[in-house]
Amino acid sequence: MEITRQHETTNITELNGSTCTKLQGVGPGNEAGFHAWYLEANDTWYRFFVQHGILFWDTSAPDPEDDLADDENYYDAFEQLGLVDSPEIETVEMSNGCLTITLATGPKILFKETEESGGMSIDVT
Repeated sequence: MEITRQHETTNITELNGSTCTKLQGVGPGNEAGFHAWYLEANDTWYRFFVQHGILFWDTSAPDPEDDLADDENYYDAFEQLGLVDSPEIETVEMSNGCLTITLATGPKILFKETEESGGMSIDVT
């Protein structure tokens, strides 16, 4: 399913109830943050990032040749954060400069812009 957003406040209701099979970040990670994220749901890849408080979301698969600089790689969020593999997405919401993906299994994944590095941080609550 093709999904495109460029908003400060939005809900991506098209993904409610979808199965999320992968979530990976692009970039150096750690304190420098991540430049972009990829989410695979129901056999479709979505690329997203937050910049200046705006969510940029489109339908696009990872491409190492275009995505990765010499010092970058993909970060597997499910593995690194101990999240359940293939959880169901309850909601995807963007507001107040933060993208929140709520999983049906309970945790919320928060993506926020890290202004000092121009990347994004991730947190699970």
